[in-house]
Amino acid sequence: MYNEKKYKINDSELEGIVNNAKQGDEKSLAMLCEYLYPKIFTYCFYRVNHKEDAEDLTGEVFLRMARSISTQHGRFSAWIYKIAFNIVTDFYRHRASEKNAFSESGADYINKVSAGDETDKILNQEQLKKALGMLTEEQRNVLILKFVQGYSNDEAAEILGKSTGAVKVLQFRAVKTLKELFARDVWQ
Repeated sequence: MYNEKKYKINDSELEGIVNNAKQGDEKSLAMLCEYLYPKIFTYCFYRVNHKEDAEDLTGEVFLRMARSISTQHGRFSAWIYKIAFNIVTDFYRHRASEKNAFSESGADYINKVSAGDETDKILNQEQLKKALGMLTEEQRNVLILKFVQGYSNDEAAEILGKSTGAVKVLQFRAVKTLKELFARDVWQ
């Protein structure tokens, strides 16, 4: 199981692990997978809204990472998130017949959970996911990277291949849209 304290890795340590993995060190590759799994899974989950799909996509991210890490260059976090972004994009291309995966109901999952605070929490998560689905893809990506993953504006900009100013504008517009959606209570 993922242990947050065990995997507090600073940038220089991460760089060393990445370099070792590039040289074929399987232990380093496994460390990268274990360290990054919760982050990549969370990114995928907020993009596809289904745990099983997010697990499958996350697995695909790590397969692609393992296959191509020896040729990786540039900032590693930007590279791995670009792989995740591309895999999620491919996922939606293959599901083009579906109008909007974010609009699917979470009722089946909610029915499995007992009533009370946990159900309210799940309903709020479902509302947030639906609201995220009403944003542009770029706005969703910025909010997920900034507020779910905890990246700074500069880091999100590097991952998305945009300027820091563009990330700030996308964040501002996304938050404004979310405020309007929640104020109108569009899920009722």
